[in-house]
Amino acid sequence: MSEPAAIPLEFVHYPDDADPVVVAKADLLPDGRLKLTAARDSHRNKLGQAIADINAQEGLHLEIAPPEGAPKFAVASRLVERGDEDYLDALQDYFRKYYKLEVEDVREV
Repeated sequence: MSEPAAIPLEFVHYPDDADPVVVAKADLLPDGRLKLTAARDSHRNKLGQAIADINAQEGLHLEIAPPEGAPKFAVASRLVERGDEDYLDALQDYFRKYYKLEVEDVREV
């Protein structure tokens, strides 16, 4: 049986007044870690550090609706661990929220 393949990803900036720009490429490895494979100079250090930080964590926290009866403006989250079915979704949310980048799965179908 073959080993699971890495998932190729593109980090895309969508400016309001211009065409989308691919600023970086990475692989989501079978163990759930990211490997930066290419990046524009303008994003290399920032994304490299973000990826190192993410790889050092056990997972990502995904914001969810607070439980019923929670105080107004309460914030709730749940841990999405590597290997969870929605880990890629959590990565996409993270980079959208903190870096204004879309992470696109570019596997060929």
